[in-house]
Amino acid sequence: MALHREWRDCQAWRDDSLELSTTSNEACKMYDAYVTQMIGFYNDESVGGMQNTLAAMKQADPTFIMSYVIENAMEAISKKNITVQQHPEFKEKIDDMMALADKSNITDRERCHVNAVKFLSEGDMEKACGEYENILLHHPTDMLAIRILAFVYLYMGWGNQMRDVMARVLPLWKPHMPNYGYLMGMYAFGLQETNFYDAAEKIAFKGLQINPSDVFSTHSLSHVYEMTGRHQEGITFLEKTQHDWQKCCTFVPHILWHKSLFHIERGEYEEAFTIYDNELKTTYKKALGINSVTDGAAVLLRMEMNGIDVGERWQTMYSEMIPYIESTTTSSYVNPFFILTCNRTNKTEMTRQIMENITDYIKEGDGFYHKIMLEVGQPLVEAFNSYCQEDYATAVDLLYPVRYSIHKVGRSNAQRDIFHQLLISAAMKSPKEEHHIIASRLLVERKALKEDSPLTDRFMAQIVNIL
Repeated sequence: MALHREWRDCQAWRDDSLELSTTSNEACKMYDAYVTQMIGFYNDESVGGMQNTLAAMKQADPTFIMSYVIENAMEAISKKNITVQQHPEFKEKIDDMMALADKSNITDRERCHVNAVKFLSEGDMEKACGEYENILLHHPTDMLAIRILAFVYLYMGWGNQMRDVMARVLPLWKPHMPNYGYLMGMYAFGLQETNFYDAAEKIAFKGLQINPSDVFSTHSLSHVYEMTGRHQEGITFLEKTQHDWQKCCTFVPHILWHKSLFHIERGEYEEAFTIYDNELKTTYKKALGINSVTDGAAVLLRMEMNGIDVGERWQTMYSEMIPYIESTTTSSYVNPFFILTCNRTNKTEMTRQIMENITDYIKEGDGFYHKIMLEVGQPLVEAFNSYCQEDYATAVDLLYPVRYSIHKVGRSNAQRDIFHQLLISAAMKSPKEEHHIIASRLLVERKALKEDSPLTDRFMAQIVNIL
């Protein structure tokens, strides 16, 4: 099936029971074009890419509420955890959107979108998800609601919810509907995050049969290969399909991250470095926000925990991270990578400032992200700091009690695995014999969950010499 490019006008949206409040056919078409590019992670040059599409949408109808909904939602999502409480300029944009909504004759569905973005901007993730779920209860073919909800559930680490929302809406779609195939990749991702690997693989391949450039189906299969220990199969798959997924420019760094992980798992460090040096770090600028930078830092840390010297690569990583550091204090997932990178580059003052910012947020913050920071984020970042200072015993004492809560920081199982690997590494390096026992037990547990793991085997061989 070819990519959807028959952009829908006002009547076409009404025919699909997704009426838009604008009377501009061009605005409706640009809305369709933007959503299609967003869910496909690519820039369609026929409409000038995503940024120009948004500009054309606003130009066609400056009062079209959904153009502001999209703009503000993407800012909140791409920057991760950005809230109006921290950024007055973002609050002004949200206030302008709310004022426009109040004086416009918008649909109930559009009103829910407006409310959802407001909640996103305030960091009230549960209420935002409630608005999107309400939209899909009455309008299950609203792809914007589906895509943003999938984003949010991913960043919250809510795999069950992501799986189930796709299961609910998928039967209500028809194969001829625009962008139908993208549902497969999103559904497959939720399935694999909840350990339904066989079902996820089947659904993801169906998505690629519909659209070989569906990068989320490619992404979901990469997770399946990672979590089931089929690393060479994953490498072969990504190399075979490279022409298709490389079109999806904003997602390319993360796919390359998966390929790097396959090589690291197999002990093929030179191959992983080749990907990092020649491909991964050159694509940061094309990616959606901080994700590609934290992925890069995670690659370097994984290499170090395998005993590999990464040279001066941390210096480049620090320069890539700087634009994001001040705006992500609330992110329990991101902050440990900031602390790691600052430590590795001897940025003592920046490390101190990040730790102070987190402490202030713990004292003064509230809401969803604050609860996660208090329960998991603070001990996690302190554990990383202790690990970097070679205080491995303290790192273990901080991480071990919260290991079953780490999923609350969000992202995928594969991304969060770095925290579990660091716990094992710290336990092996700790001077305490009890921690060595913990390391050995965690490795047995890890082997039971993922039998075919050369990385686990290497760690197990090391612990035998320690005990």
